Amino acid sequence: MLNPSTDKYTVEFSQDFYKNIFTQKYDDYLFVLNGPVKHIHTHIHESIQTIDIPGINLSTLTVAGLNNLKNQPYSGIGKTPRNAVSPTVNLQYPGNNPVNEVIDSTVVNMTFRNTILNWMYIYEVMRNHYERSRTVPDFSIMINVMDAAENSILQFIFSGCFVAQIPGLSFSFNNSFRETKTIEAGFAFNKMDIKFSLPEFNLKKL
Repeated sequence: MLNPSTDKYTVEFSQDFYKNIFTQKYDDYLFVLNGPVKHIHTHIHESIQTIDIPGINLSTLTVAGLNNLKNQPYSGIGKTPRNAVSPTVNLQYPGNNPVNEVIDSTVVNMTFRNTILNWMYIYEVMRNHYERSRTVPDFSIMINVMDAAENSILQFIFSGCFVAQIPGLSFSFNNSFRETKTIEAGFAFNKMDIKFSLPEFNLKKL
């Protein structure tokens, strides 16, 4: 599990996630509150708690019954040639499954601090993307991992994203206190790119 304080990573949504007709009303609301956060972009970004990205699980193709007899002379009838453990073996090769079946999942799961603004904004993005007029385009999510000197060395870029999962809300009247909870949202993607960018330093032999 990575920690942003020690592993130095950042998460960014592309501008397409915020470039819509209803972003301004959230910015106006946050501005009137006279708090330290003035924009919905900053509000969502600073409330991200955890991110789960899918792994890679390569499907294999097993070929059974391959010949395992090496070019060793027979010592005689009824005797096993040297270095032959068994007459046949099963070997595995990389399969030819589609990319979507190689990746464990096509959804990036994020956990946000439970504020009503997070739920409202994510819901509006999902609703306007799902309707036929579709006023919200696909967006991208980038996870940037840096080294101790804050040089970018690894990037996960998810393209063609849209909101696929949002949680329900529970209203309870029998609790004496308000619990601090989180909400989870799933963002489906159509393409995942991984970029390695190790910096090149001018190394001199001493």
